[in-house]
Amino acid sequence: MFTREQYEANERRLHANALALVAQQSLAERKEAKREWLDAMKTSPELVAERVGWLLQGCYGWGSMDAARKIARNKRMNRVAALAQLIASYEWQCPSREAASAWNSLSAVEQIHVNDAILATMTDWLADPENEVQS
Repeated sequence: MFTREQYEANERRLHANALALVAQQSLAERKEAKREWLDAMKTSPELVAERVGWLLQGCYGWGSMDAARKIARNKRMNRVAALAQLIASYEWQCPSREAASAWNSLSAVEQIHVNDAILATMTDWLADPENEVQS
């Protein structure tokens, strides 16, 4: 039987391992993932935002949910960028570095659309009283 602390530690390990596996892909796989991530941001920012919502709800596992929720609650960082990179890793198998590079290749208008969609999802999640920090 696992204690809660053991379960959470295991889930955090699984989250770290998942991100490491994405980062260890071959160059061809990383380039393809970057193309798919870029296409998703360009053509359907609402899909990207929906997947961020899934991340915050725990659809990708407890460890990724915990990481996403910590990001969403941290006002001292670029939360939208961090959530975008996290969902790029989970849903599009695009490592953080390539996800950031794809973001930088978007036009200013495209960046605003993606940013606004993710920000709206995150704001809605934060506004829900059930998502308050529990001690």
